[in-house]
Amino acid sequence: MLSVNNTFAKIQTAITVEKYTELFSELEHCNEDEQAHKIEKMIEMNNEMKEGNIITIFTTELFNQMDKMIEKRKLSLDNLLLLLKRVWSCKGLKHIWGQRFACSSLCKRFEKLIVDEEKKNEDKNEKHFIDLFECYISLNNCFPTELQTICMHFLLEIASNKGESEEIKKKVETALLTLSHIDEYYKIGQELYLNEIKDIIQYHQEHRNLSQLAYQSAWQFLIGRLFLDKNLRDTIANELSFVKEATKELNELAKSVNNKRKEEDKGEKEVKEVQIIRNWIYAINHFVLDYPFFDEKSVGMFCSLVGLCNAARENERELFRDCISLFETAAYNEYSSIEVFSKSGVFDLCLDEIQQPTMEDKIIWSCLRFFLGVLGRLERKSFWEFCLMGINETKRKIAAKMEEDGYEDTITSFHEIFDFLNSKKIRYFFALSSDISDYFVNV
Repeated sequence: MLSVNNTFAKIQTAITVEKYTELFSELEHCNEDEQAHKIEKMIEMNNEMKEGNIITIFTTELFNQMDKMIEKRKLSLDNLLLLLKRVWSCKGLKHIWGQRFACSSLCKRFEKLIVDEEKKNEDKNEKHFIDLFECYISLNNCFPTELQTICMHFLLEIASNKGESEEIKKKVETALLTLSHIDEYYKIGQELYLNEIKDIIQYHQEHRNLSQLAYQSAWQFLIGRLFLDKNLRDTIANELSFVKEATKELNELAKSVNNKRKEEDKGEKEVKEVQIIRNWIYAINHFVLDYPFFDEKSVGMFCSLVGLCNAARENERELFRDCISLFETAAYNEYSSIEVFSKSGVFDLCLDEIQQPTMEDKIIWSCLRFFLGVLGRLERKSFWEFCLMGINETKRKIAAKMEEDGYEDTITSFHEIFDFLNSKKIRYFFALSSDISDYFVNV
């Protein structure tokens, strides 16, 4: 049966790819209006396609073909930008675009267009310029120093506009969203962005002038820089109060997500809000990788995440998985207090999930890695743990929680897994099987 399903899936993929490719090849035989109509059809298909199909279609060869069509005036640049702006929104494919697009002649064309547009000074077409950046940055994983300077200056200038009109606010949102897609592995000097992005964030904290997406995008860009520049930690945590702001935004967004409705019944606004929440979780995940969290504000942030998990448990499983994965990341931060997990309810949540009659492997995997991280921390008895809350008290609390009513059915298998891992001297998360729920007692 599995073989039949796989064969059917491959046939469907081939049909989809062929239809999409056929539509694209027809573009060079159409006028600009007809091209726009066909591109709308391609965008609709793009929204419905699986990531695997998109990966199959958008190769370096296709990007080169797009460049030739532009050069021969068989495809308008505006229509191509319209198509590409929708393509890059596909989650999880950035690294693939970066590899394929950067090697293409279309990438070189975009770089030349950006430099040429910048030289126009007062005569530059702002919308055209930002569309170019939006596609170039989102499809690429690095860019030359000259373009880096142009990019930062132009996008931050737009994002710093304090105007109240809807048109200005939309431009600001687009500029910040574009900035947020700059790869975290790409280093940018603080002198190119820090004062401006701090001003944007602090002005919003006082006046609340940005949309939820724009504000989150500003933080996403700044948190991304933290990966290669640890000197930003104090600015992010203290000067800009990241924990407090993230907690406030999550609480506000969670109110507007109707978790009783199924995904297919949700309006565009609700789906967008769920994506913004996921982006906040992604940003928090980066923050807790190595920054100490131990105070009441940290407890508040994790309480918000636990509340979000409880609300999303039934109808927003992807959101739920993201939160559990974040807890797993936080458990391996050796400079933070484990007691935050106890006070905020993270222990209860992960233990409760392990006890569910039906288990989802990815979630159980993260739950177990969370406990492995906590137990590994306790065994090492770090100085921070002694100072902040006392090692023995924490061990007692965890042991008591594991023995509470309702846990008896799974505690045997839970200990069996850890005993096995310890006997093999396995200490790292990747040692856990991806089908980990198979090892549990069937409750």
